[in-house]
Amino acid sequence: LHDVGSMGWNLLRGGVPLPAAVIRESALDHNSRWMQRFLAKRNAVIAPHVKTTMCPQIMQRQLRDGAWGVTVATLHQMKVCRRFGIDRIVLANQLVGRLELDALVAELNASPGLDFYMLIDSLDAVRLASEAVGRAGPASRPIQVLVERGYPGGRTGCRDNDTALEGARAAHAAPQLRLCGVEAFEGLIKPKDGGPAQAV
Repeated sequence: LHDVGSMGWNLLRGGVPLPAAVIRESALDHNSRWMQRFLAKRNAVIAPHVKTTMCPQIMQRQLRDGAWGVTVATLHQMKVCRRFGIDRIVLANQLVGRLELDALVAELNASPGLDFYMLIDSLDAVRLASEAVGRAGPASRPIQVLVERGYPGGRTGCRDNDTALEGARAAHAAPQLRLCGVEAFEGLIKPKDGGPAQAV
């Protein structure tokens, strides 16, 4: 990485394969200071979603700036973050495939310092995650889970409060899981009249 500047690459002349991001350091510094002020003023914490860049230097900078952890979309992205030493990760998704769940449980058992959270939005998700921990044996670590609250017609999450409560109770009762809270993503809600989105 230290030699990149001397390679003579030029984005506009095709020296770098696309897609590529060009980041102005002064803009990154400005955004960093702005976010630190924003969080301090609101007494908030964030776990920025790193799926767009998957850049370990930016992730480490965000953590140095006070990010509570990072958020990823896939098990592969989680493994990349682990390779670069990140110890607190939220998977903004739920794993349902046996191989992926088994790989996750193996990572948890091999990494006692890993503070990991995964979403669930159904009784099936609770069952599959519980079975994966059970397959790994009685000494296996539980999976920390967040119940995802969606909305009617949405892409993911429990569509109503009854389903969310049912999933939360099942996760709380499962010894292989540790219920840690609720997660929601409102960014896809589109009001019909173009006005402010109403709570669901």
